[in-house]
Amino acid sequence: MIAVLFFMGMPACIFSEVSADVIFSVIISLGTFILGYIITGAISKQQKFKERRLIQQTIVEGLEGIQSHLRTYIGSVRKLANDIQSSDELNPQAFKCNRVSLSKFNEIPFDKLSDALLFHIKRNKQAEASRILFQYISDIEFLIEVQTLVKEHYNQYKDTFVAYMNQWNDLWPSFCKDIEGNFHRLSLTGGSAELVVYQDISSTLDDMTKKCHGNQIKLSVLQSFFATCRDILNRPTVTVYPSNLADTRVLFLKLQTIILQISVLQEYSQVFTNYVNSITDVQTELKCIKEFYQANETRWW
Repeated sequence: MIAVLFFMGMPACIFSEVSADVIFSVIISLGTFILGYIITGAISKQQKFKERRLIQQTIVEGLEGIQSHLRTYIGSVRKLANDIQSSDELNPQAFKCNRVSLSKFNEIPFDKLSDALLFHIKRNKQAEASRILFQYISDIEFLIEVQTLVKEHYNQYKDTFVAYMNQWNDLWPSFCKDIEGNFHRLSLTGGSAELVVYQDISSTLDDMTKKCHGNQIKLSVLQSFFATCRDILNRPTVTVYPSNLADTRVLFLKLQTIILQISVLQEYSQVFTNYVNSITDVQTELKCIKEFYQANETRWW
């Protein structure tokens, strides 16, 4: 075009001296340049369109693919919550679950993501597309973070449980030995209120042992045992506590405190239930996001 204007501005005498072949060559060159520019632009647009469409398809297929993994993950966390709530065991509940991989969603730069999922969606849908896009980003970030939080809370629950059980294992043999030793000692000295206390605790301990399966003691059995022992130790007939009985009460209270602390760990069930509800809500949102992008494909222009 510049060359054409240049020729138009040239004096006629000069223009008349230029051969027709030269003019024709110039026109052909200009036409080839312009056509090449148009073709290159069209190819570039085609490539960008394919890239946008590929990004959108990747997101749609990815959202479809993680649905089953999310269902499995939610089921595992729900089972953990139910197991903790209903557990009657003196050990932490197991939790084995593979993380839901979301790395593919973070590999797409935001500028390309917004180009494919916002700027090239139908104009009358762009307000909704804007909300959907940022909802999508928030949901993916939440799923990445929540899996870390679930694992952290489970480790916290398990480690606390193990710490309590280590304390229990240190004190329980001492308590049993204390009851047995004082019972035998007092049996040699004749009847006394103190002897009756140790005799009744020893009998209660024997009854509890019979309810155990091997070395496994149920939490509910222990709670019943400590309730009975508490009543024995708090009898009004025992008004003066000898040093041995006082030591027994100290051991008893320490063990009872550990049992109460273990029972409180059941509150973790609600923590994991809350995670289940939140992840389920996000799963539903991602399904709606997938359906939106399926119904509103990225455009050519």
